[in-house]
Amino acid sequence: MSARLALLALALPVAVGAQEVVVRHAGPAPAAEVIEHVLAVPHTVRAGSDRLVLSRDSTIATSLLVLGRPTFLAGRVNGDVVVVGADLFLRPGADVRGRAVAVGGTVATTTLGTVTGGTISLRDETYDITREGAGFSLRHRDLHVEDMTPVVSLAGIQGLLLPTYDRVDGLSLP
Repeated sequence: MSARLALLALALPVAVGAQEVVVRHAGPAPAAEVIEHVLAVPHTVRAGSDRLVLSRDSTIATSLLVLGRPTFLAGRVNGDVVVVGADLFLRPGADVRGRAVAVGGTVATTTLGTVTGGTISLRDETYDITREGAGFSLRHRDLHVEDMTPVVSLAGIQGLLLPTYDRVDGLSLP
């Protein structure tokens, strides 16, 4: 029995180190605040690219940070659920004892589940997820692109061009 405990003690630091997440560039609030809050409290990290399905009989005792995986949650989470770079689908029976947040995606709610802290969908920003050794790094990337087309522009050396007329569009300003 003591040999099993010794093996467990040796394996424990490796398992904890595998969940290390470092934020290289936090970006603007509120996404940065949400991620920093989850990283400051006890949390579980699930990363990958395939679907993460947490059924009704699953329970996570801490906050949950999901990196790059569409998440389907019908179980219980004793803290916040934060999905980065994908969508969060709350299914009937979901019980979240904190906030349900999707950064770079959306939170699809259900009326047959409970989220005590509310839901937040931050669609216009996300994080690039990079594997670094035994952990992950996050770098903010803004998905909102502003239109940089000027209202009035000069036509190079010629200056302003003359209006044109055709039978389809009528009078047009170039």
